[in-house]
Amino acid sequence: MYHYEYIVSYRRKPTLGRRNRVVKLMPQTQLSRARPKGDGASSLVRAVQILDALADGPERGRSASELAAATGINRVTVHRILGILKAHRLVRQSRPREPYRLGFRLVELAQRVLTELELVRAATPVLAELSHRSGETCHLAVLDGHEAVYVAKVEPSHTVRLVSRVGNRVSLHSTALGKALLAAMEPDETEALLSRLTLEPRTPRTIRSIAALRREIEATRCRGFAIDCEENEDGVLCVAAAVSSPAGSPLAAVSISGPESRIPEKRFEELGALVVGAAEELAAAFRT
Repeated sequence: MYHYEYIVSYRRKPTLGRRNRVVKLMPQTQLSRARPKGDGASSLVRAVQILDALADGPERGRSASELAAATGINRVTVHRILGILKAHRLVRQSRPREPYRLGFRLVELAQRVLTELELVRAATPVLAELSHRSGETCHLAVLDGHEAVYVAKVEPSHTVRLVSRVGNRVSLHSTALGKALLAAMEPDETEALLSRLTLEPRTPRTIRSIAALRREIEATRCRGFAIDCEENEDGVLCVAAAVSSPAGSPLAAVSISGPESRIPEKRFEELGALVVGAAEELAAAFRT
């Protein structure tokens, strides 16, 4: 379906020396070619158009000229964008002057998405059982940059429940999920990530120094699971454990969260054992 906008231009008529107003009706899909270019968003759109043209093209790939013709993008701009995409392994060339083809980094990115989808499918029954046994809200989260993102959630039947949703981003230093992920990394990876963290105080009990966070990460490794004692939200406590990939790196983390009235600190050992068991069950599913 097309959406139309009016593009108004002016043409000077040589014989009369007068400007005649010409109104042309242009499809929405062509508007990007008629509007000024140069900002970052426009460059990103053109890069996606080039990748789409490669995906829809022949197996041998396409030259810069063919991509310019297929997308309607200026050939010089196509060359510039291809250079950037090639540097990031999103497109490839066998040799100079050979056609461009999609790069192998796209396979790596697609594999991450597929792994997360598979992870959510595998985790849903595990989280449901964990929520049933604990009586509390259970989350699955993955690392994304310097934060964790909820990718699955199962709630209990309690009237009072946590306000969270899949897609929410949470800090690493103030959540049990985040600390579990940090503790499951190789020490050098943990240190590299710590150097980029901003320890924003979420509550009066939030860890506010890297030294204190390092101590808590080491305690998590010794304990086997991470804890959050009202560090991210007042009145809410949480325990979490990392799900290890076959290579040993953290694939995700599983947590149990609830109000202080239902998860006093004396329940940490009991709930910690449950969450560790759930994380191990998920990890085993990816080893088979």
